[in-house]
Amino acid sequence: MKQFWVMLIKEWKEALRSYKVIWIPVAFMLLGAMQPLTTYYMDTLLETLGGLPEGTVFEVPLPGAAEVLTTVHSQFNQIGVLILVLAFMGILTAERQQETHIMVLAKPVSIASFVLAKLVYTALFSTGAYAAGMLFGTYYTIVLFGNVPAGQITAGALVFLLWLVFIAVLLILFSSFMKSSGAVAFLTIASALFLHVTASMFPETLQLSPGMLALHSNALLVTGEPLELFAGSMTVSILAILIFPILSCILFRKQKLA
Repeated sequence: MKQFWVMLIKEWKEALRSYKVIWIPVAFMLLGAMQPLTTYYMDTLLETLGGLPEGTVFEVPLPGAAEVLTTVHSQFNQIGVLILVLAFMGILTAERQQETHIMVLAKPVSIASFVLAKLVYTALFSTGAYAAGMLFGTYYTIVLFGNVPAGQITAGALVFLLWLVFIAVLLILFSSFMKSSGAVAFLTIASALFLHVTASMFPETLQLSPGMLALHSNALLVTGEPLELFAGSMTVSILAILIFPILSCILFRKQKLA
């Protein structure tokens, strides 16, 4: 257990040195604030930048506050996920390429502590960045569009956070056996996109897919109730989050011995 904490602290120190603890949360804050602001001032922006004839009146109907929060989640699910994957795609592959993992594992550090510390660090960092962005998005949404019940926001945020943790687990899984950071990023983004798109297109068929988590999250934000078979989708996602790290340790051990 001590090895795990030492490795986890090492990752956070590296995040401080590389300024990840600053620019990633700031990027999420901007994403969170941008959507409600641009939605609210869309008609003004169109009048200013759209080159419309003088005297033209252009009014964009404002969506409800809960609908705005779902668009905030859409930003996190696209640009936010891209930022996180690109930021952490080399968390294992870079050390393997530079062979620094050999020096670390030569010490009394187990492969499980090494891999799981990186996973927990990635998941915690993603949680913090998302929380910062969601806080900004919720604040501007409430100020500009009105209140959303706190229970709906909390439930929707927790389910979406589980989706981000699942993506972090996928990234570590691919990093455990891939040698290229670019390949890790591509596979992670492609897998997350595939799961989300297929779940959106075939929600009745893929009700147990982890890709349903973002859809459940939006339903909770808008109505306070998830879609059908919510418990099944949650169960499959949690099982994957628990099993994939074990598989990651096994695959990384095989790569180390190869």
